Amino acid sequence: MSISSTSFKKRHKKGFLKGYTPWNKGIKLSEKILKNMRGKVPWNKGKRLSKEHIKNLVRSHIGKKFPERAGENHYNWKGNKVGYMGLHNWIRKQLGVPRLCFYCKSTKAKRYEWANKSGKYKRDLKDWVRLCVSCHKLDSIKIHKRFKKTT
Repeated sequence: MSISSTSFKKRHKKGFLKGYTPWNKGIKLSEKILKNMRGKVPWNKGKRLSKEHIKNLVRSHIGKKFPERAGENHYNWKGNKVGYMGLHNWIRKQLGVPRLCFYCKSTKAKRYEWANKSGKYKRDLKDWVRLCVSCHKLDSIKIHKRFKKTT
């Protein structure tokens, strides 16, 4: 069962990339292979993994890190073209979850956030500071006033 490119584009917003050619374009299977495949049921059709096997698979991957596929080496790395949430997630991963406010030194607030010092969202770890929500609101007002004066 093949999927036409129009139905693929309807289901996937991005569709195919312009100029992209599939790895198997123009390759035909030989009659011998086709004849061997016809009418055969795949070996794993209808089979399910046991709960114990799934737990073992999960356990085997816990704590494993792949530095060769992390950070700038990752295929989906966007560099400075990262979005708002992507940047915040990256900051949280690099600097951890904040537990102390930089300004009021509070440790009893319900929530702490990473605040951007300069107002320009860049991948510079020195440009971020831990703040409680109330201090973050006050700091954001100062930053926005600073931008209004310069423009």
